[in-house]
Amino acid sequence: MTQPRIAYDSLETFLVALEAAGVRAVGVRAVSEIRPAPTPTGHGIVIGHQRWVDITGYRSGVLYVVRLRDALPGPVAADLETRGYKVRTGSDNLT
Repeated sequence: MTQPRIAYDSLETFLVALEAAGVRAVGVRAVSEIRPAPTPTGHGIVIGHQRWVDITGYRSGVLYVVRLRDALPGPVAADLETRGYKVRTGSDNLT
């Protein structure tokens, strides 16, 4: 059985959902890797460096996630801490 997973498109909608669910702790995980991606026209593939930050919250069997492309983990974690969240970095495993 898999956990329900709700993915959000922006940090703000993600934070609204966390607040509504009563989530006060999040995991922040940085990913930096080289992988293929489609070109903007959709005709072809380019290989390039990609970076993103995944933020995960968990409550009552539901996983809340958002991916921030081209973000740096330090400023993201600091912003979440100033908003009152307990932040775990390096791993997004909260269970």
